[in-house]
Amino acid sequence: MDAVAKKIEIREVSQRKTAYLFIKRVFDIVLSLVLIVVLMPLLLLVMAAIAIDSPGPVIFKQKRIGYQGKEFMIFKFRTLSITAPDN
Repeated sequence: MDAVAKKIEIREVSQRKTAYLFIKRVFDIVLSLVLIVVLMPLLLLVMAAIAIDSPGPVIFKQKRIGYQGKEFMIFKFRTLSITAPDN
């Protein structure tokens, strides 16, 4: 295989990988949106149960350190009582 053929083959592999990654990204976004819509009633019930059970915010947020030391915010349903003892 000569050098030109190798370059063409590398370019074709790169284009296929780029197309694959684009399709995967679109699939991930569409699936995420569909799941959010489908699970919204359940999430609202969980939020209501937490709000009824104890006072305080329903959503817990915290800064975390992610890939390559980049900070991001994580949001979770609160699972502990605000008045829980500090042991």
